[in-house]
Amino acid sequence: MNTFKVSHKIARNSHDASYSIHIDSQYPIEFVVVQSLVNVELMEIDSSIAILSLSSPDPDQKNGFAATYRFIDTNVLKFEIKLRTIEGQFGDLSCFVIPHANPKTSQAFNIPLKPLSLHERYLAVRVEGIY
Repeated sequence: MNTFKVSHKIARNSHDASYSIHIDSQYPIEFVVVQSLVNVELMEIDSSIAILSLSSPDPDQKNGFAATYRFIDTNVLKFEIKLRTIEGQFGDLSCFVIPHANPKTSQAFNIPLKPLSLHERYLAVRVEGIY
């Protein structure tokens, strides 16, 4: 197995100003590694399928955030990560998906983190004649 398919979808959650990253893999997932040069806040999700390991930020190594999810179950094809960005900071969030397969391989994708990522645009409608 040289390549495998991984798809991802990002959804913004307005009610708690967070983002959900949904990962779908062709093969069962063994690890998911998430890394960024800027700090992000992971949010709790009801999941008992993975063990989370967090690394401390290291500005000298230009590492603001790193997390590894190791999956307990060997049949996980879908996973969700929920996080909140820090307003004003920008960069990329790199995700690496490693399946249960030999030889070891991974698929990587980047998610851009924008400086005004928590802002929403509202359309104000002015209605005249209503009191």
